Amino acid sequence: MIRRTIIFILVCLMSPILMANDSKVWEVVDRIFEHPNFPIQYSSVSEARSSLEKGHDLTFNKESGYTKVRVKNKENSALWTFFPSEHPAYPTVIKTSTYDGDNGILFLEVDVLCDKPSKSCEELKAEAKEMLFNHYAMYMQ
Repeated sequence: MIRRTIIFILVCLMSPILMANDSKVWEVVDRIFEHPNFPIQYSSVSEARSSLEKGHDLTFNKESGYTKVRVKNKENSALWTFFPSEHPAYPTVIKTSTYDGDNGILFLEVDVLCDKPSKSCEELKAEAKEMLFNHYAMYMQ
């Protein structure tokens, strides 16, 4: 619910910008989404969760049933969001990474790992791409 609200607010605030050069922005988003610099390196959601639980300097919290893990290091900052078993796309994790790029641009990457293909998983991926589009449209006016 919170995530959808954030995306809705971003879309409303950015709608004048979104008309700017949509095809060029989508080209960038597709490239980033398909080949992120900081992809999920695990083959399953349970492997990712298990590995993160063994890590150091991590912040874990539960929010509306979602388990969120914050990771910060020298290269980037990442938020791992593990979906609850009640969610239609379960088991799923979304990794959102940010890092500083040239010219003061904050780079944002989103990677989605669903253990079983489903319509819900595809919808999550589409939402993630839309979020990336909104972010990069702001920089590519």
